[in-house]
Amino acid sequence: MSKMKSKFCNCLCHASNALARNMTKIMDDELAGISLTSSYAYLLMEVAGDPGVNPTVISQSLELSPSTVTRLIEKMERRGLMTRKQEGRNTEVYLTKEGEKFMKKVSQCLDRVAVRYNAILGEKTVDRLTKSVYNASMKLEMK
Repeated sequence: MSKMKSKFCNCLCHASNALARNMTKIMDDELAGISLTSSYAYLLMEVAGDPGVNPTVISQSLELSPSTVTRLIEKMERRGLMTRKQEGRNTEVYLTKEGEKFMKKVSQCLDRVAVRYNAILGEKTVDRLTKSVYNASMKLEMK
């Protein structure tokens, strides 16, 4: 991308999409070495942090459609990193032993992501920006 200032730089939609693309690129660059994208990394983190979590809860937490979450889980199952168990009518999602080991690599990648964007933007800016963007997102979602 060129460094030319966009004629749409004062448009919140354009600016937030540009920020999201740039942040996703940094994250996906770091995760490429372990053949993962940001969606899969967040899924793994969600399941690692709440073993036995229900796909519906994952969908809500990651703000993804249930069908997208199912597709992501299926791919992680094929890679041997995740498993689903039926408990009555409920589905529970767990990391496999291999998935638990793999989380160390994911964590290392995410640490490098944070180092990269903190070095560029500064920690205080990252903190303020994260809170502001998330709060704005929640307000817009309510409408």
